[in-house]
Amino acid sequence: MLLKRPMVVGYKVKPLTAWLARRLLKTRYVSLPNILSDAPLVPELLQEECDPDALADAVAHLLDDDNQALLNTFTQLHQTIRKDADASAASAVLELVKNHDR
Repeated sequence: MLLKRPMVVGYKVKPLTAWLARRLLKTRYVSLPNILSDAPLVPELLQEECDPDALADAVAHLLDDDNQALLNTFTQLHQTIRKDADASAASAVLELVKNHDR
């Protein structure tokens, strides 16, 4: 998502792990774009749905599409989660240096 590339998400885990996850997790989605948007932006193929044919079909659909609306949404989500971490880190380091010199 942060690289602004269409994607298909596939997860397949051991049956016991999947059983536990279905009972313990309280989210409708597993991928970051879908969780952040609370909507099915990118295909999620989980467990039984995650097979080579389904993955190939989902990827082929993305390759055939324009995807501009999806990329625009990725950009909006990126702006939402971006918190100027580089500036915050630089400020924290400067503050440590100033306090160390005292």
